[in-house]
Parts: sequence; structure tokens; C-alpha cells
Amino acid sequence: MDGLRCARGRGPLFGVHLELFADQRVLIVPGGIGIAPPQRRAGVYVVGGSCAYPLRTADPTGVVLVEEGTMATLGSLFALWGQPLSRTALAGFRGRVAAFLNGRAWRAAPQQIPLKRHAELVLEVGGDVLPHPSYRFPPGL
Repeated sequence: MDGLRCARGRGPLFGVHLELFADQRVLIVPGGIGIAPPQRRAGVYVVGGSCAYPLRTADPTGVVLVEEGTMATLGSLFALWGQPLSRTALAGFRGRVAAFLNGRAWRAAPQQIPLKRHAELVLEVGGDVLPHPSYRFPPGL
């Protein structure tokens, strides 16, 4: 999928935080993106599956786990999720997509945003929400 492979026993991870807004409402980034079925769950947390991609979500907090050394973009995550992302589409919503990286406007296509350690990504369509410039990651990410 988008040049990424699903495998067992992945390496060390770092975090990226993604916030999505449509019509001034929060869109939840679900846990389990990039984790192949059958998924094992503990409540809202996805604790395993048959294999995992080098970028994935384990819970609905917006934290994206990225394997060290992975050169991935936000477009890669949306491809794994099976949701559209472009300048005019955000996970089923249509309109001009505004993108922010670490609190600053991203002028290129949103799918080109690189997933780098501790990046704070905000995407919105259909309304203005003040983007956060940073996110406090859990210890170890």
C-alpha cells in the first residue's frame, strides 16, 4: 500500500499528531489504521493484528505511530485508511482543505505533508479552527 509493507515485529516508533475538522466539528482519526485484521482490541485501543504497516494508529487520539526511518507522507496514511485527501477533499467532506504543519499554513497539497517526529498536523474544511502549533506526546514517542 503506497509502497509500504505490512509486517510483524516492527521497529522503534515516533509520534505525529493529526487533528481533522469539517464544518467546525472534530473528525475522529480512528484506532487501527495500518493494522491488518483480525485486530485485537482492548476497548478503543488496537493492541495488535496479523501485521502492521510502518505507520498506524492504535487509538482515537490522533497520534500516528511512525516507524523510525520511514519516509511517509500524510497521503500514505490516508491511503492506508482508505479515505480521500486532496486540496478539495478530506475524508468524505468536500471544499477547500486548509492544512497546517506545526501551526503554520501548508501551501502545497495536504497529501504531501511529511510525517516527521512530533509534527502537529491540522486539516480543516468548511470553517476556520485555530491550529495548534504543538502537541504533548506521551513519554517514549
